[in-house]
Amino acid sequence: MARLDENGKIMSITKEIMNLEADINSKESELKNFYLELGEFFYKNNAGNSIIAGEYESFFSKIKECENAISAASAKISELKCIKVCSNCGAEIIEGADFCVKCGSRIEDNAVSQPPVINPEPAAEIIYENPTTVTEEPAAEPQPKCCPTCHAVLEEDAHFCTECGCHIEATPDVSSNICSSCGFVFEENSRFCTNCGAERK
Repeated sequence: MARLDENGKIMSITKEIMNLEADINSKESELKNFYLELGEFFYKNNAGNSIIAGEYESFFSKIKECENAISAASAKISELKCIKVCSNCGAEIIEGADFCVKCGSRIEDNAVSQPPVINPEPAAEIIYENPTTVTEEPAAEPQPKCCPTCHAVLEEDAHFCTECGCHIEATPDVSSNICSSCGFVFEENSRFCTNCGAERK
C-alpha cells in the first residue's frame, strides 16, 4: 500500500512539473512577442531622432536594409505580374480607385508596371530525307461528336442521341488515309506518301 502511495506521489509531482514547464514555455513565447512589439514601436518612433538613432545606429541601419530589400522584391513581383502600384509608397492599387489607400496619392500621377517582353523562339522545322521541307504545325483540336439531327454533344461511343433518340452511325476511320509522318492525305491506292515519301501503314 505504501508502495502505491509513493508511486502516486511521484506521478503527481511529475505531472505538476510538466504543467509548470508548459507554462514557462508559453510565457517565454509571449515575452518574445512583447519584445518584438516593443522593438518595432521604439524603431518607428525614434528612427528620425538623431540623438537616439546614433546610439542604435547599427540596429537601425540593418532594419533599413531589410526594408529596402523587401520593397525592391515587392516592386519586382508587381512588375512581373503587371500590377499597378503607387509610385509614392509602392502599395498595390485597387482597380477603379482614384487615390492610393495607403498614402493618399492620386492614381493618375502613378506609373503602371509593365511585364517584360519575351520574344518567342521561331518554330522548328522538320526535315525529311525527301527534299521537300515540311514545317511543323500545331495539331488541330478534336471536334466533339454531335448528333446529326439536333446537334447535341454526344459521348464518343454513343449509338443513340440522348436528346432526340436518333440512331448514330459509326464514323468511318480515315486515319489510314493520312500520312503519319507529315499529315498529308494519301493518293487513292498509293503505297507511299507523295509529299514526304513515307510508307503507308
